[in-house]
Amino acid sequence: MQTWQRRLLGLFVAAVVVCGLVYAMRIREGEAQRRNCAASLAQVGIALHNYHTAIGTFPPARTLAKDGTPFHSWRGQIYPYLEQTAVRYPLWQDEPWNSEKNKQATEIACVPYHHFPQTPENQNHTSIVAVVGEGYVFEENRTTRLKDITDDASSTILIIAAPETGIPWAEPRDFSREEFLERFQNRQLGWPSHGFIAAFADGTTRLIPYETPIQQIEAMLTIAGGEKVDPAARGESVRYRY
Repeated sequence: MQTWQRRLLGLFVAAVVVCGLVYAMRIREGEAQRRNCAASLAQVGIALHNYHTAIGTFPPARTLAKDGTPFHSWRGQIYPYLEQTAVRYPLWQDEPWNSEKNKQATEIACVPYHHFPQTPENQNHTSIVAVVGEGYVFEENRTTRLKDITDDASSTILIIAAPETGIPWAEPRDFSREEFLERFQNRQLGWPSHGFIAAFADGTTRLIPYETPIQQIEAMLTIAGGEKVDPAARGESVRYRY
């Protein structure tokens, strides 16, 4: 083998090694991001259950002002139960979520729950949302108790993580059934090559693959539909349980 050929081979081998290292680093970064995401979902799940213990139900999807306009989200309702800055920066429930008085509290509460790339335009947007729909844990004009969940709790989705929601932390807005399913089918809920992470009513956090049949996804949204959910459809645990 001539000298130039040996050098070319050496460069090729070096390039392969570097590419392999970069690929491995990206895999580890993705895994770490998913674990952090699951940890935050677990924290919010704890707050939801602590709210339930104190009030007797999960919070409503949103509260309304006297004139019927949306006032606060369920995220705003669980603010005192989060292990963050609720005492130092209280959220004033007698004022709208976006009032000047509530601005500092909502911006600070949102910070620990970013798990996807942020821009100046969406830095105060939440990555944690509910899916609001009839027969779900979060439903318009109804609150849910744990005993209302007659489906298997380990197969009932409580909340999910998603990028680019466009929803400020305390805004009384979440995903509708249609928006959620469209994002799922377009692989826009979490990691395009993997799936999305959800917290379930039994305290587990799981990575649900995009290959899961849509009928199984819809079955995991209802609390008392009586549908059978294949254990494989619930995806794999992401190490956190609340």
